Amino acid sequence: MSVKMFYDNMVSYLRKNNGCWENVYLISSLLQNDDNFHYRYSLDDDDNIDGFIGMWEDEKAVTMTGNVDYCMDFYESNKDKYTFYDINENVSSKIMGKYSNKDTNLKSTKYHVMNMDSSGFSCDVCDSDYEAISRDSWESIRDEYLNKHNIKFTSYCDDKMEWYVSRNENGEVVSNLCFEKVMDDMYILTNFYSSPEVKGHGIGRKLFKSLMNQHDRKLVLFVKKDNPIVDFYEEIGFNRVASTWSFDI
Repeated sequence: MSVKMFYDNMVSYLRKNNGCWENVYLISSLLQNDDNFHYRYSLDDDDNIDGFIGMWEDEKAVTMTGNVDYCMDFYESNKDKYTFYDINENVSSKIMGKYSNKDTNLKSTKYHVMNMDSSGFSCDVCDSDYEAISRDSWESIRDEYLNKHNIKFTSYCDDKMEWYVSRNENGEVVSNLCFEKVMDDMYILTNFYSSPEVKGHGIGRKLFKSLMNQHDRKLVLFVKKDNPIVDFYEEIGFNRVASTWSFDI
C-alpha cells in the first residue's frame, strides 16, 4: 500500500460518523504533516483501522477515538504524561467509570461539538466592513489584545489560517475571528472575540454573518458545556452534533 493510500485510509476512518467533527484536529494534523504530531493505530481482524491515537508532543496533548480497549491501554500507561482532549463518549465513559473516584484527581470537562454549513446561509442586512489581515498586522493586534484585555490569540499558521477583523471609526480593531483550514471547505473556528467595550452591540455577530454571506464552507468548534456562549453560537447558525470530554490528572 502506498503512503498516500495509507493516509487516505486513515482520514477515511476518522471521517466516519457524522462527518468527522470530533476528529477534526486529528485530520488537520495528518494532512498538514505537523512535525509536532505523531500517532498510533490499531487494526481489526480484517486489517482495517479500528482505533486511532494522536499525540502532540510540544503540548503534551492526546486525542483518542475508536477501539475502547486499545484507547484505555494507552490512557492507563500515559495518563500522568499527557492531557487528553476530544475523547468520544465510549472511551470517556470507561475512563470516568475507572478513575472518577476520591483516590484520583481526575479533572474532566465536557464539550459541545458544534458545526455549521454556510452554503445555505443568506443574510441581506448583515454586510459589514471587514478586512483580512497579514501576519505582521496580526502580531500587533495580538499584542494589543494581550496588553489591553489579557486575551491570548491562537498561534498564527501561515498556510492554513485566515484572520479577519472589523474596526471602529477610529481604526481600532473591535472584533476578530480566525478560520483554520482542515481540508477542502472544512474549517475550525479557532478564535472569535470582540473587545469588551463593544460586547453586546452585535459587532462580532455582524462580522461573522458578513463572512458567511461570502464564503461557502463547513465550520466546526468545541465549546465547554457550561459556557453560556453556546446559546450565541446556536443563534448565529451552529448546531450541536456531538459531545466530547477532556481529562487531566
